[in-house]
Amino acid sequence: MIRLASALVAASIAAAVPAAAQTPRDLLMGAAFGEQDHAAALAAVRRAQAAARAAQARDPGNQEAATIAAVAQGYVAKLTGNRGEAMRARREVDDVVRRFPRSAEAQLGQGAWHLAVIHRAGRLLGRVIGAQQSVGVAALGRAVTLEGDRAFVVGVAGMMLIEADPGDTLGRAWVEAAARATASTPLDRVIQRSAARVAAALRSGDRKAAQILADRLLPFGWYQPKE
Repeated sequence: MIRLASALVAASIAAAVPAAAQTPRDLLMGAAFGEQDHAAALAAVRRAQAAARAAQARDPGNQEAATIAAVAQGYVAKLTGNRGEAMRARREVDDVVRRFPRSAEAQLGQGAWHLAVIHRAGRLLGRVIGAQQSVGVAALGRAVTLEGDRAFVVGVAGMMLIEADPGDTLGRAWVEAAARATASTPLDRVIQRSAARVAAALRSGDRKAAQILADRLLPFGWYQPKE
């Protein structure tokens, strides 16, 4: 069912924007939620990343391009499991936050880097490359402060906290808020529905189901690397 939902996400994004007019963001979100094959997903992310970097080269002050390029690098790290790619992702997202501190998506990306590394590697190994739970949660908090009325921002932030700890009260508050937030784009609506599913599981008292849903419904949640 979750894979079917991912396919529907990709279809809704593609339908909203003609293929010839797709931006680096469209390409990246289509990859994050639509591709179900690892090699195809990684190739699609790299295409989105290349497009974003080309836009940066044309306009170095382009906040959108810088943010998408950094997020794409984070996805490259997730899909490859490569430490060098992970460190590059951190440098890029930290640079975007420094340059554009009021970008909710940049803050979200910074928080996601820390929590994703800890989720995959554990706190001890995560600390070796600089991942800290407190830093990640603080970045998510800044993102929600900046754009907490947007389903994508508060929904992703909430699901990341529930993925880490299904008993997290802030995460629960955020996924509940996502169900009531503004959802003006296809991606916002997708995340809103996903957050609502996580919230429903929490309300029913099934924390384990909520945690699994949060893990699977986040970008590239279908990809579960072998240990």
